[in-house]
Amino acid sequence: MIPDSARGALRTAPLGGGGLTTLATGLGRPVDAVIGPDGAVYVTAENAPGLTRVPSSGGPPVAVGSLANLDDLLALGGLLYVTDMADGTVRAVDPFSGEDRILVTGIAQPQGLARLDDGRLAVSDATRGLVLAVMPC
Repeated sequence: MIPDSARGALRTAPLGGGGLTTLATGLGRPVDAVIGPDGAVYVTAENAPGLTRVPSSGGPPVAVGSLANLDDLLALGGLLYVTDMADGTVRAVDPFSGEDRILVTGIAQPQGLARLDDGRLAVSDATRGLVLAVMPC
């Protein structure tokens, strides 16, 4: 999956080479994408809506929740974890209801999110040059 920020689209490319296929358009400035617990593709964007669901069977993208200005995205344990550039947080989002919960605050510039081998989440603070490890929900 390739978030195409310049064109506001989500694209795919075959691993063996070949042309791009467009899965969704009208996404604003998409920056990350993952397969969610329901098999749909979830996309974060640096605009509103910040989190969008692209159905695996096709169809138009649908906003999930009311967050905006999101960056990184990770699917883990039935939830989606996002970095929120607007308020320097990491949030857990229920992909079905769109409800979110703040997990971490006070990150000057969250610019990276990953799952560690021990199950914790690692989030980077680009301004301070730190990587924080936190427990997921």
